[in-house]
Amino acid sequence: MAQDRVIDMDGHITEPVDLWLRYVDAPYRDMAPRIVQAASGADVVAFMGSEHVPAYPIGLPGAGMAGQRVGPRTMFERRYVDGHRGGFDPSARLEVMDAEGIDAVLLFPTLSSVPIAAIPDEGFGLALARGYNNWLTEFCQTAPDRLFGVAQVPLLHVDAAIAESTRAIVELQMKAIFLRPNPYAGRAWTDPIYDPFWICVQDLGVPIAFHEGTFPRGMLTAGIDRFESFFFQHIVSHPFEQQLACLSLIAGGVLERFPRLRVAFMESGTGWLPYWLHRMDEHYETLGWMVPEITMLPSNYFSRQCYISTEPGDSHVAGVAELIGADRILFASDFPHYDAVFPGAVQAFVANCGLDSDGRRAILSGNAARLLGID
Repeated sequence: MAQDRVIDMDGHITEPVDLWLRYVDAPYRDMAPRIVQAASGADVVAFMGSEHVPAYPIGLPGAGMAGQRVGPRTMFERRYVDGHRGGFDPSARLEVMDAEGIDAVLLFPTLSSVPIAAIPDEGFGLALARGYNNWLTEFCQTAPDRLFGVAQVPLLHVDAAIAESTRAIVELQMKAIFLRPNPYAGRAWTDPIYDPFWICVQDLGVPIAFHEGTFPRGMLTAGIDRFESFFFQHIVSHPFEQQLACLSLIAGGVLERFPRLRVAFMESGTGWLPYWLHRMDEHYETLGWMVPEITMLPSNYFSRQCYISTEPGDSHVAGVAELIGADRILFASDFPHYDAVFPGAVQAFVANCGLDSDGRRAILSGNAARLLGID
């Protein structure tokens, strides 16, 4: 079935191995992350200047394995640079998009969200964010009407995050702000220290895109303290961290105090949302006096200010659309990661979603265009 425009709201780049050496300010270049080969032969990212974010294996996220068979050898022994060229090269990415019927994509990081989020040195964190944002902007300049960047900011340092958010959106024309849903240095999203940042982002008129990543070190992550296997950790981390961030932002009064703030919860599926909204509403109806920070049902805040992404294999999307409206759901491919549906993501979504043409059109393009402010 032919469709109108398609906007992929969660695609990924795979950072080039020399990104940090080429784009990080000179005083921090020797400290910058780099990809090295461990004694086991596996590629790892090593953060030379920081003990706070130890090296971690990057084979396991399957950074560029879309369309390949996943197994222990490919996940842990393959070389990072052998990933799909569509993650590294913008021209190759456009070829993939043309073949997939995707008109535009919002591009998220793969490896770099951990160092930027977790490094406590303000100058170093800001240098990493600036370097990444400058590189991604150059990547997107190959087709600026099709490739859109999500900015990274060093949120451990709110003033620096505000400055880089402003630069990235105003000067670089990036389309959203990327945050991990995890607590930064253990700090809750309700902490007043973030208020100037929320004000800045809502005034810039761009959404915050919360996107989890499963790494065993660097940030407090649901499931990491209980399970050693990536199998368990990955099942837990993405939906649980998004649920906790959603609860904090809504019941903690952040969306009440900043009604123009828009947030999107990415790559966690949609199945958790009906249960979570029902549970929050149920608690508000009986224990609402305990959260004087909010003035209406939690689900109303979601309907007013929040979005959630769905992927081609998500079997819950029709029910979620019935609950919150199709206008709050965003299509996402997750390409080129190992768990992406590839090839055929758009066709798989259309075949499996169970929605009428208006619902499909809203999720595949209309909602994204409205959220990002693009024609």
